[in-house]
Parts: sequence; C-alpha cells; structure tokens
Amino acid sequence: MKRSFIALTAAAIVLVFATAAVANHRDESINALVKQLGCEADVFTFDNVTAARSAFSPMNNSLYIGTEDDPSLPAEVADMIVLHEIGHCLQLQDGTIFVMDEVSLELDADRRSVDMACSIGRDGRSLQFLLWKWVNEKFGYVGDSKHGTIAERIAQADLATTCSPRHVEPQA
Repeated sequence: MKRSFIALTAAAIVLVFATAAVANHRDESINALVKQLGCEADVFTFDNVTAARSAFSPMNNSLYIGTEDDPSLPAEVADMIVLHEIGHCLQLQDGTIFVMDEVSLELDADRRSVDMACSIGRDGRSLQFLLWKWVNEKFGYVGDSKHGTIAERIAQADLATTCSPRHVEPQA
C-alpha cells in the first residue's frame, strides 16, 4: 500500500512538471515565432483562454495569446489567429495602424496572416479558408461592420504575395 502511494505521488509530481514543461515550451515557441516574424511586442500567454480570444493591444504594444486547447479548432488553424494578431503588431510598427480605417486594418491583418503562414512553410490560403469556416460554424459569424464580411476576410488570401500563385485550370 505504501509503495502504491509513493508511486502514485511520484507519477503526480512527474505529471505536474511535464505539464509545466509543455506549457513553457509552447510559450517559448510563441515568443520565438513572434520574434521571427518581426513583431517587437511583449507577449503574454494564457493557458485558460483559447486562441480565439487572442488579441493585440496597440496601447501597450502587447500580444495576448490564448493557448488552451479547443478540440474543435485544429492547431494550424488556431495559429492563423495568432498570426492575425502579429499582423496588428506589424501594423503598429510600420505605422499603418494609424492611417487605416477599422475594416481595412482587419482585412490587412488577415492578408498579413496568410503571408506569414506561407513564409513559414504552411498553406496560408487554405488555412485562412478553414479558419473562417470554423468561425462561421462555431459562432454563426458572417462578418460585421468593424471587421468586414466573411467573404472579404477569406478573399484576403488571394492578395498574399508570399504564397505560391494559385493554379487555375483554363476554361474550355
């Protein structure tokens, strides 16, 4: 009985440290990605908030990234949300955040997220589509007056110059 208790206690301690190590690795990965993409904001991660609640605060030059798992949201699609927020950081750094209207800022951050995804070897265009499909299915979101329509947001993928050109079959 005493050995079982010791083994159980040891397993619990290993689990606590392993969970902390995974969370720390995830935080380090996010920080490295933010730096790699040129964003100089402070980064704060939250294990009790999903990526869908991530945000950028231009007032504080801070990224707030949710890292809680959402089983309905594939990790690469969740990363598109993080890339969108990094896009807002880059807007602050290059000054476009001060000259664009709200809808244009959101659409520009969408385009930037697709470009960034492609620049790190992902299929940004497909991921952009999957993101907005998920948002529509999960929340019934079709767009709004501050962010543009869902069609406008998906269409930003076609403006991403870092991605390979789309192959279009000739019409007969």
